[in-house]
Amino acid sequence: MSNNEVNAFINLSIDSAYKNELVNELKKIKGVDKVFFITGRYDFIIPIKCRNMSELKQIISELRKLDWVKETGTSIILEEIKIK
Repeated sequence: MSNNEVNAFINLSIDSAYKNELVNELKKIKGVDKVFFITGRYDFIIPIKCRNMSELKQIISELRKLDWVKETGTSIILEEIKIK
């Protein structure tokens, strides 16, 4: 991770009928190469790599504009600790 690069997890709750639309929207976002369907408070978790905080803020803003996105939550990775 470079000094300016930001790695984060974006959590999303969406209207369940829009799962395919979510995947199509995520394909348009640079830095997203996978999404996980999860249990718990959120429906999906998206690992993302951004050039900087401004880019992350823009992506979150775009996701929040989608009518079928109910809630977002973002966790920024402060440090990656390799186990093996």
